[in-house]
Amino acid sequence: MDSDDFIACIGKPQDAPEVQRMLQAVGVTKTLRMPRDDIEARVDLGKDGLSLIFKPEDPKSSLLVFNAVQFISDAEKGFTSFAGTLPRQLLFSDTQAQAHAKLGKPFDARPKLRRDIWKLDGLRLAIKYAKDDGRIAIVTVHLPLQE
Repeated sequence: MDSDDFIACIGKPQDAPEVQRMLQAVGVTKTLRMPRDDIEARVDLGKDGLSLIFKPEDPKSSLLVFNAVQFISDAEKGFTSFAGTLPRQLLFSDTQAQAHAKLGKPFDARPKLRRDIWKLDGLRLAIKYAKDDGRIAIVTVHLPLQE
């Protein structure tokens, strides 16, 4: 699966057919449940370089909505690099300057956190850069925060 396959499911409930197909494609067969005292249900797939994040539809609901996907490189401990294509022709080998050339100026930059954030087709795309060589370590695509 490529990044577009995951991104197309963002904002859809866990029981939507396309979300179920996505979960099955990456080998997730259990029904996800909200952990007690947590704000999200997360599925980390280290060998696939993925993290899938679900949040409740609202504070009193048990219905989970696919909120974000993280495409992770082997720069992160415990992960093998995501093998599919990344959004917007990004590559894990890209530096911050190369990411800016591809995506333009970020609307939010946090140098101390080694993170840039862009608005992208109604979603947010965040890049975290590796501490050692400044290359892309994680690309996260998520729903905008509720303001």
